[in-house]
Amino acid sequence: MYVMQRNYTDMGRLKAAGAPAEEKRTIAVIVSRSGAERKAEKFKSIIEKNVALVNAKAPEETPWEVRFLDNMDAQRTPADNYMAIYTASLVIAECTEKKKNVFYMLGLAHAIGRPVCACYEKRSGEKADIPFNVHGRQSMSYSTATTEYQEDFGQRIKEWVIKYERNHLHHAPGV
Repeated sequence: MYVMQRNYTDMGRLKAAGAPAEEKRTIAVIVSRSGAERKAEKFKSIIEKNVALVNAKAPEETPWEVRFLDNMDAQRTPADNYMAIYTASLVIAECTEKKKNVFYMLGLAHAIGRPVCACYEKRSGEKADIPFNVHGRQSMSYSTATTEYQEDFGQRIKEWVIKYERNHLHHAPGV
């Protein structure tokens, strides 16, 4: 309980300090590399590549910025991660390994109302193992086994970003 209280207090301080409620066109990507560096790098490259394709489709728009929240980055503090989630337009979380820090940040994103996509890797021939308390929310399964599977996942990420863009950014007053 203390941890949650402290973090919400930190969020209050960030807000009081003039932190923007949301930076348009920013995607926070939560990744845990503990023991799965190669898979995490492949996941990150698929996201980067397809967000770049979204940016290329509308060069007149402000480009989407991708911020990776990686537990192996010694330079990032918990406050940096909270701020990145707090100011993001969208949040993508790689949840395959069910790491506590990933689900903690995922919960924070849900609590402050950010659109979130939880991603789960399908292992050969198996269904993605999605926890019951996340199952009813936006989620995507993916596989990096073949180039075709990677392209399919990238296409679905691209469509999700474009759908958000169409429904939230172009219809908001003053945008």
